[in-house]
Amino acid sequence: MPWRVEAITPEWLTARVCSEHEGARVESIDVRGKGDMGSTVHRWLTVRYNDAGRRAGLPEAMFVKSTPTVLSRLASGGRVVTQEYTFFSVARPELDIETPTLLVSAIDNVSGRSIQIFDDLVATKGVEFYHRDTVVTRTAAEGMVDTLAAYHRAFWDSPRFADDLSALPRHGGFLEFGKRVGMVDSHNEAMHKAADVIPPGVFAKRDRIWADAEQTMSFHTDGPRTLLHGDMHLGNWYETRDHVIGLADWQNTCTGSWAFDFAYTVSTTLDVEDRRAWEKDLLSRYLENLRQDLSVDTAWEMYRRALNVPLLLWTPTLVPSPVFPDMQSEEMSMLMIQRISTAMDDLGTLEEGGHA
Repeated sequence: MPWRVEAITPEWLTARVCSEHEGARVESIDVRGKGDMGSTVHRWLTVRYNDAGRRAGLPEAMFVKSTPTVLSRLASGGRVVTQEYTFFSVARPELDIETPTLLVSAIDNVSGRSIQIFDDLVATKGVEFYHRDTVVTRTAAEGMVDTLAAYHRAFWDSPRFADDLSALPRHGGFLEFGKRVGMVDSHNEAMHKAADVIPPGVFAKRDRIWADAEQTMSFHTDGPRTLLHGDMHLGNWYETRDHVIGLADWQNTCTGSWAFDFAYTVSTTLDVEDRRAWEKDLLSRYLENLRQDLSVDTAWEMYRRALNVPLLLWTPTLVPSPVFPDMQSEEMSMLMIQRISTAMDDLGTLEEGGHA
């Protein structure tokens, strides 16, 4: 397998995208742009085919995620590639949501190197990915919770989690993993680094946040389990030229309580004042589309208590442990920490009993 994107050959790509089209062949590949580095290394390809490939309408613009470095393999090795492949090969065909198309998934089980190739949504659908300065509108926020409800409803308490979706782990495993690789120290250091953007009430209880998150996982374990995206921060949402809201980057797909996806989405994507104004309406809309026997009061309590878990995804992003790469800019990490911790303060996530 190619050890990095620049090592992909026309012959290798031909075998993976042209096999169902007689005579089709990749003739050349251009790697576009410098790309960026997160938990995986990102690049874009322009692919040229022979006449048979062009007649078949094979994709010419592609987006690639790979793990050529040691740190990228530690952050996103075979486990997360398996999760993303499971989502796209098993779950995705049954969902009516906007999301990328997986074209190629390859992994070297010896080295842990992997390559995932998708259609380039910017080229094919005129997509604009959200970013740190994006102001999410009420209409877009409603599209987000509609997306959550769609895939949560489709796999609500599904027996398939013991069958063809059994490769998906339970949500929250990163907490135990984090203890082993120094993420607790990273979290503690990040809380001090971000102290200026964290409400005093949350900062004062910083020493109990990790333990409270573990208790939150236990609180949600007894409820219905569904399919989770697991990482639906601002940068993984996008909008097509037709104003359809989409969700990308399914490498952390797992199973667990719906509340984690909902809390993560609402707390990280919305401006604080908009979140305060809309969150109850958004929860009601989500529940209406979910179509399950879940009261608003119960759902609110689950949402409120789930907010500490996404915080523990972003404090170690601000201050990575030695075995992880820098995955986001400091500005993005600080914004996510500020939004999540403010939601925790507003909703009393760290208070016994909480408040609405």
